[in-house]
Amino acid sequence: MKDYVPEDVFNPDAPGSYYESAPPELDVTFLATIAKDSKGIVYLLSNGRKIEPLRPLKFTRRQRVMVKADLYYRGESIYAMVEWVEPLDEGVFTRDASVSGSDGLDVELDSSFTELDDGYLTLFYSSWWGEHPVHHDFYLVSGLKADDPYYLELRHNAHGDGKYSKEDGIISFDINSLPPTGDGTETIHIKWNTIEGNEVIASFEFKSRK
Repeated sequence: MKDYVPEDVFNPDAPGSYYESAPPELDVTFLATIAKDSKGIVYLLSNGRKIEPLRPLKFTRRQRVMVKADLYYRGESIYAMVEWVEPLDEGVFTRDASVSGSDGLDVELDSSFTELDDGYLTLFYSSWWGEHPVHHDFYLVSGLKADDPYYLELRHNAHGDGKYSKEDGIISFDINSLPPTGDGTETIHIKWNTIEGNEVIASFEFKSRK
């Protein structure tokens, strides 16, 4: 049974209720940042939208997560009845150009789980994994071009893992330490090698979080 939605927040007869602005979005899965404000209130942030949970969420630190929830709207406010929150795997963002990683992976650029939001680059990818998988390392390397701090290279080190099955995954990088963009955006370019050994360069619009 879902939690009760308080009438003082969602009263369909009240002026400005969510019925007058937008219908609820039910059973939605999306990416967000889980964060805590100066008053200690935990909230979600997704694509510039602050989302207020209708029940307390466990908070350990600011990080990128996947969320499944029902979303409700009242005026400009968004509320979430959260079913679950799952932290994303985190890659290493580094200026150390010596880190190794030449194993291929395919990034699904059209996936809704590939995005650059709130200073986090999240990639939905597929790669080969062994029958008894070992740990894979993912690095996003900056500082490779002195004249372009926003040129990055994605490296994948499978540590000799086999090619038993091709599996999907999601990896997130906190790239907010790139030079700040102020109120504007900068285009970042990311290079990586596909499973077939082809070089790919993709671009994203980056706005640093404040």
